[in-house]
Amino acid sequence: MEVSIIHYHLNPGGVTRVIESQIAGIKSISPETNVQVLCGGANQPLVAHDVTALVEPLLGYSATTDQNEFSQNVNSIMDFFRFHRTGNPVFHFHNPTLGKNPAVTYSAYALASQGVPVVYHCHDFAEDRMNNLSLLNNTVPIYSGISLGKVMYPDFPNCHFVVLNSCDYTRILNTGIDASRVHLLPNPVVIQTAPYATYQAESRNMICKKLNISPTKKICTYPVRLIERKNPGEFILLAALFRDTAEFVVTLPPKNPQELPQYEFWKAFCNNNGLKVVFEAGEQVNHEELMNISDFCITTSIREGFGMAYLEPWLTGTPVIGRGLSCITADLTKQGVVFPRLYDHIFVKSAGEVVDFKDVQREEQAYIIQLAMQENPEREAMIGQNPFLTSFLSDVAENIIRENRQVISDSYSIEAYGKELLGIYRKVSR
Repeated sequence: MEVSIIHYHLNPGGVTRVIESQIAGIKSISPETNVQVLCGGANQPLVAHDVTALVEPLLGYSATTDQNEFSQNVNSIMDFFRFHRTGNPVFHFHNPTLGKNPAVTYSAYALASQGVPVVYHCHDFAEDRMNNLSLLNNTVPIYSGISLGKVMYPDFPNCHFVVLNSCDYTRILNTGIDASRVHLLPNPVVIQTAPYATYQAESRNMICKKLNISPTKKICTYPVRLIERKNPGEFILLAALFRDTAEFVVTLPPKNPQELPQYEFWKAFCNNNGLKVVFEAGEQVNHEELMNISDFCITTSIREGFGMAYLEPWLTGTPVIGRGLSCITADLTKQGVVFPRLYDHIFVKSAGEVVDFKDVQREEQAYIIQLAMQENPEREAMIGQNPFLTSFLSDVAENIIRENRQVISDSYSIEAYGKELLGIYRKVSR
């Protein structure tokens, strides 16, 4: 079997890690399978099995709406696919319908329409990003004369869809694709062979000194780039509520320039209000060491494709706490993972009504956080409306940590993932 895995880039981050895991999973089950990666840019080598990354810049992000340029891009991408195609390979696209490059969206459809075995691996959706959806509408139907829905979700027997959670599974079914061609395939987790690390006081003291935080307080680390969908205001609200007993740390800033204004807003807010939150900790200390000495991994995200942050920290003995996402956590709970410190909402007063904090505008979030920093009736009312806060940072039982690690090791291994993926390739190739 031959497989071509396609993505816009191989930048450090989630999809690149998944691609590496896919290669490792495939090779663990079928070493003879020939795998190549086609991408718009590669600034790092692929770790798994020395697979070659072949670069065509036209596969990268593009927002052109010029029809001549769009047509040329499609033709060049299709030529690139033909040149690097031997036999009858499976073309495995990551996020081809996201709208980051409509020429890629149409090229994937064109391959499928020609009978080529194609897998659409959907982590994210243009329907959740109106600018992306608008770009697709302003290019693909005009170029092709085909409705956007038919191009985004090709209804061909040789085109299958892979999703990460049950909500996205239902979303694809609702486009009219038959259930036999839609596959729920959670991402794998790289399992450490050694027992999870227990931090030494010396290591904790060293890292706390570098970050200028107290080693005697609980350490709550948010291991993400703090973009808007990570719900930064809520993370800072929790830092305000627990400022006397815990240190709150976030690892990385956004890379996307469009995300920087909201990020700078919250950094300035903390600085101006004397609220201690450590930003960009990942640029000051080693990520793995930071996670090992953290008491909790915290998440306040409001949208995830799979949510690796709900799984990986347990492997280092770090419990996951914060906002639950039913589309993610329901699937994980079915596998046996236990989450004793997740909440579904944080109720606050806004314009006289009780609402979820995540639904409040940023400026009002800032005002609510200012109230939460002080002893006052508003703070007491907030704690009363959210009783989970009284035990939010209490210790998680060691047996829960141990059992979660075992469940994750058994259910989300590279080998199990590779076996499922090869099964999908065989089905799409029939």
